[in-house]
Amino acid sequence: SVVTPGSDRLGYMPGVGSLVIKLLAEEGTERILGVQAVGASVDKRIDTMVAAISMCATLDDLSNFDI
Repeated sequence: SVVTPGSDRLGYMPGVGSLVIKLLAEEGTERILGVQAVGASVDKRIDTMVAAISMCATLDDLSNFDI
């Protein structure tokens, strides 16, 4: 699993908020198993991860998403 802090948009934009995302992937296959997110605008991140989990995406697949 990986935990990463960040912001919900670029820092120079007004109303920027913080968020933390935890991504869980299977060792070996790197298939995405789950995600936890707390903070501003997490609904958009969760929607993307639901799609990734539904398609049995791997970390490599996720790195190629155009997001």
